[in-house]
Parts: sequence; C-alpha cells; structure tokens
Amino acid sequence: QSYANYKYYIKDFQSVIELADRAIALEPKDPQSYYLKSRALNELNKPIAELMQLSLCIDKIETYSHEGYYIEDFNGLKMDFGTIFLLRAEIFKQNGDVDSFCDDLNSGLNYAKSADIVAQLTSLKQENCQN
Repeated sequence: QSYANYKYYIKDFQSVIELADRAIALEPKDPQSYYLKSRALNELNKPIAELMQLSLCIDKIETYSHEGYYIEDFNGLKMDFGTIFLLRAEIFKQNGDVDSFCDDLNSGLNYAKSADIVAQLTSLKQENCQN
C-alpha cells in the first residue's frame, strides 16, 4: 500500500496499476487495490477502465465490507465508502447516464458514514434525481 502510494505521488501510474494487480491476486476480496487502480486510471485519462475498477471496488464493498475491509486514501486516512459511490456516479453523469448516476447516489447513502458525504450524496440526489 505505501509503495503504491509513493508511486502514485511520483506519478508512476503504470506501476500503481501493476502493484494493484499483484495485490488483487493476493487478496481479491479487498476493495483497496481496485480503488488504487481506479485512481491511477483516472490520472491516465482512461474513464472506461476507471469505471470498471470502481465497479469492481463497489462490488467488493457490497459483498465483503461486513468482513472488516476498508479503503485508505493516498494520505493513509480511512475513506468513507460513500466516496467510492460518488466517484462512480460522477463518471456516469459525465457520460449522460442519469439513471446509473442516481442509483449510485442512492446506494452510496447505504454505505456513507460521514455527515459530509451523506450531505453531498443527498444534495446531488435532490438536484438531479426524481426519487
């Protein structure tokens, strides 16, 4: 994790992807590596690949978060899972998929713990979604 963070900070995004792939092979349930890979793909301007990794990350959150898995951001702080749903929702919105955008906002509210993230999800939902 810390080595991948270092590679991210020095903008060696391909190495981050390779390290994430190795970590996924070792611990496929952990959403952390999918998140790291998605952020590197974001920096490489590969939105479809980023979307795929965020989707895998969300799948791991939904399936295994009850086992104690969590995600640390590049600063080493634990992230609110709602943030991951926000990231994917924004990609959907940028590509005109309002239904998926709204679905992610709704789903994110089920996993968000931080008042700030809950407020962001709620605000975006009220501004952009029918329900």
